[in-house]
This record gives sequence, structure tokens and C-alpha cells, in this order.
Amino acid sequence: MRNNKLVSIYLSCPLIACFTFEKVTEPWLVDSTWQQNANSIHLQSLKQSTINEKEVLSLTLEEAVEMAIKRNPQIQVAQQQLLEAEEGLKATSRSYFPTLSLSSYLQISDQLISDPKTGVSIDIIGNDEFNTTLSGSIELNYNVYTGGLRTGQLQIAKAQLESATLEIEITTLEVELAVIQAYYQLQAAEQDLKIASQAVVNSETTLRDTQALAQARMVTQPDVAQAELNLANYRQHLNQALNNRLVALSQLTQVLNLPANLEIQASSSVEKAGKWDLSLEESISLAWQQRPELKQQLTQVETAKANRQVSLAQIRPNISLNSEMTASRLYISESFNGSTLNQTGIEIDTSITAQITWEFFDGGIARAQARQAEAQMNAASRQLDVIRSQIQQEVEEAFTQLQYNQKNVELASSVLDLAMQTLKSRRIQFQAGVIDINTLISAEIALNQAEENFNNAIIGYNLALASIRNATNTRLTPIDNK
Repeated sequence: MRNNKLVSIYLSCPLIACFTFEKVTEPWLVDSTWQQNANSIHLQSLKQSTINEKEVLSLTLEEAVEMAIKRNPQIQVAQQQLLEAEEGLKATSRSYFPTLSLSSYLQISDQLISDPKTGVSIDIIGNDEFNTTLSGSIELNYNVYTGGLRTGQLQIAKAQLESATLEIEITTLEVELAVIQAYYQLQAAEQDLKIASQAVVNSETTLRDTQALAQARMVTQPDVAQAELNLANYRQHLNQALNNRLVALSQLTQVLNLPANLEIQASSSVEKAGKWDLSLEESISLAWQQRPELKQQLTQVETAKANRQVSLAQIRPNISLNSEMTASRLYISESFNGSTLNQTGIEIDTSITAQITWEFFDGGIARAQARQAEAQMNAASRQLDVIRSQIQQEVEEAFTQLQYNQKNVELASSVLDLAMQTLKSRRIQFQAGVIDINTLISAEIALNQAEENFNNAIIGYNLALASIRNATNTRLTPIDNK
């Protein structure tokens, strides 16, 4: 005979009953205090395995994006390439300036001739005089006309500088989107963890209610076993949610280029990140205007055009000017050590030379290189159409996903409200013994699924919004090229 003693039953309405028991001795009935403590210990042990005394860093989405842009090595490489392009442009622009050079020389000589009979050198002056000549010159050169070579090289340098600047913007957009996606995935994982934790709490409540009804002989032992099984399943789901958060945390840490021993928490609340007011056509037009990939491809067209000009400059005439002034003085000494020294006046020579060079035939090399540059220019122009189509496709996909997720958020919100009300009603009915355990568990599962769907709908909407902002180059933070 079971040793249960029913003390009292209070009926507040036809469907609600409150039970009070004196003691429970069945082995399959678990004390509620022990059950709560066991779950608390289980959850704490799981959390302890994920933290392990890590330093906690709480970041908003904007802070995470800003940190990633400052620490990303690809952006740093692009910034160094920009500095290289800037110096290259400075060097190329200096070709428009003339060149100026100085030179000097010193010559010491003795006038000797060789005796044809003996082969001995004879001093024709007849003494020990030495001639010393000291001279210096200054020379100015300027390329007046280079056949378009200088202009083409300058255009190439400018295009390279613009391309390097746009490369920073392209890389920054990629990094920003990667951070946003990783941040939202961490938010989703943290929300799933909260939902799983709440599901465990709800399942514990169901188990306690089932145990209470079992004492009152209103449910059977299999019903209690079903509640225990349901709780075990939710605990397993909680463990999986903890693991998913670790994975999402690792991905965000990697994108931010932070050490692995740092625990990041997403401090931004899980809510809609904004709205998109532009139509599809307006979004596509905006993307074509602002995407840096199109602008960078235009620099490729300009580079190919300039290469053609540089190639043809090789077979065009070149005009240069040269101006040189030379000053010299002769010193005559009676001995090598210069004990007696005589000097002449300073002689100054000045010359101005204009030179025209024209290699009008080089075997066809220059024209072949020009045709090669034309082919590159045509290919770069066609690639513009390809990039435009890709951008349009990105905008269309992001716009479609945004509309879908907008409707999904509205539906998920209404379903969540209904699931919460249903579970509340089903729990009251179960406590009154009106419905069985399976009906209550179904309501718990429905609420858990509704919470997950609502969370996924919000994250999906924010991801779609981030995608269309990225596709139209509508950024969260300004670009710093330095």
C-alpha cells in the first residue's frame, strides 16, 4: 500500500485544483528542491566549461566593426599599397621637371714626347714644369616632347593610386559584412542559449506538476517518466546550444583578430536593426553609383588606355633641350710640389643644344604592344557589364530576402504570442487534471519552437538588411584610408 496522505484539496474553480501533500515515498517521485539544485549544478558546470576564467569583452555591433577595421591585416596591407601608389605618383610627376647636374675634374700633365731612336720620353719644354687644369660644368636637360610617353605614365600612376584607394574601400566592405554576419550569429547563439535554458525551466515545472498529480493519483508513472524524458531532451538541447555559442564566439573572435582567451559578449539587443525605404529599382541604381568595384574596374580601362599611349610613344619623335656651361683654369708649376706657380685666366664655354630623336621603325614591337593594350581595354570594358550584373543580382537577392524576413518577423511574433498564451492555459488545465501530459509537452515544444522561429526571423531580417546595405555601399562606419 502506498504511503501517501492527502491533507487537503482546495477547489477554486471547476477546472483548477491546488494540492498539498504531507510526504512522498515513491522512488520515482523526485523532490522539487533537489531537482532544481541538480539542474542549477548542471547548467553551471556547462557554463564553467565555456568560460574558464576568460577576460570578458562586451561589444556593440558598431564597436565590433570599428575594432575589426583597425585590426584587420588585409586592410593594413591595402593601406601600405596605397602609400606605395602615392609615392609612385609623386615619382612619375617629377618627370615634367628638368634635370640639373654638376661635374668637375682635375688634370695634371707634363708635356713629353718619345725619341724615335731611343724610345725615351723627352721633356719638350726643357724644364720641370707641370700643367694643372681645373674645370667644372653645370648641365641642364629637359624633355620638351616625349610623344605621349610622359603623359601616359602619369595617367597609369594616377589610375594605380585610385585603384589602391578603392581597394581599401572594397576590403573594408568585405570585413564589415563578415563582422556583422559573425556578430549576428553570436547573437542568435546567445538567444538560442536563453531559449534552451528557459525550456529547461519550463520542463522542470512540468515535471514538478506531474509529480504532484502523481501523488494525487491523477496521472500514472509513465506520465512522470515522459516528463523526465522531456527534461532530459531539453538539457541535451541546452548543451548543444552552449556548444553552438562557442562556435559562433570563435568565428567572431577570428574575424576581429583577437586572442582566443578573450570572451566576447554581444551587448547589442536582438531587435530589428532598421528598415530599408528604397524600392528595388532605386536600390540597384544606388548600388551602381556607389559600389567601389565598378569604379575600380574603370581604372583598369584607363590603365589599358594609357598603356596603349605609352607603347605608341616609342615610335614617335622626342624633342629635348640641353644647356651646358663649363669653366676651366690652367695652372703651370715649375716643380711637382708647386713651389713656383703661374695661372692663366678662367675660360668659360656655354652651349645650348636641341635634339630630335625618332625611332620610326622598331620591327612592329610598339604597334603590337598597342594592339595588346587595346585588347586589354576592351576586355576591361566588357568586365564592367559583368560586374554591373553581379551587383544587380546581389541587390535583388538581398532585397527579396529582406522582404521575406520582414513578413516572417510579423508572423513569428504573432505565433509566439499565441504559443505563450497556449502554454499558460495548458499548464493550468494540466494542474487541474483536465489534459494529459502529452498535451502539455506539445504546448511546451510549440512555445520553444515559436521562440526559436522568432529569434531566427529577427536575425534573418538583420542579416538581409546588412546584405542590402553592403550591396549598395551604405556603410555603418566611415572609411579611413590612413
